[in-house]
Amino acid sequence: NNSPAQMHELVLRGSNTTACVLENKLLAWTKNDVAYDFQVVKEGSGIWRFNEVAGQTWAGALYVRDGVVQFDSLKEAGENCALGLATNCMLAYMGEYDAAKRVNYAISLGSADGYPTLEYVGGAAGQSTTRKLHLAGRGGRLTSSGAELAFAGVETESAAKTTLTLDADWGVTHYLKDVNEGDGEISLVKTGLGKWMEKHWLGHVYAMVAVVLLTVMIRCDSL
Repeated sequence: NNSPAQMHELVLRGSNTTACVLENKLLAWTKNDVAYDFQVVKEGSGIWRFNEVAGQTWAGALYVRDGVVQFDSLKEAGENCALGLATNCMLAYMGEYDAAKRVNYAISLGSADGYPTLEYVGGAAGQSTTRKLHLAGRGGRLTSSGAELAFAGVETESAAKTTLTLDADWGVTHYLKDVNEGDGEISLVKTGLGKWMEKHWLGHVYAMVAVVLLTVMIRCDSL
């Protein structure tokens, strides 16, 4: 049985405008024959950056409730990347392992009060079809200031109405696949000059044309 006997939370807070960088290994551990694993919870308006580190064994979920989380690599669940292994994803709680609290997503984005940002900053293409993105509360923003980002599997809570904003820098195409709103409602909002391609989705799409046109007009006026 690979299920950990105890679950913990690592809560990251702050209002820092310069990224705090996690460069050391995030490790699950065993003490006195008791196995431990944890979920990472991001709170507060600050910026935290996750870098890929060899030998990392953290396997829990990431909860981004406010602020900005940057990550420099993305791979399939079970493969180590900046966001760990994502093979023991649970609700964020402290206590004995409870299989009923297991979740089918690796990342939860949003809260009732916050509208956080999940930002890819990797220099190489990042791709995952097995790390689902769960939109909680108001939802949040998915963007890339790095290389190509390809993400599959977006969902929300039953009967919830939430939003996912897609943004990116100019010059790189990013991909989103399998957005499933189920009994809820997901609105996709596209901002910025970057390009996103999306497949297999029935829902509500709003293109922020005014924002894009305004940006283009400013660029033209500066020539």
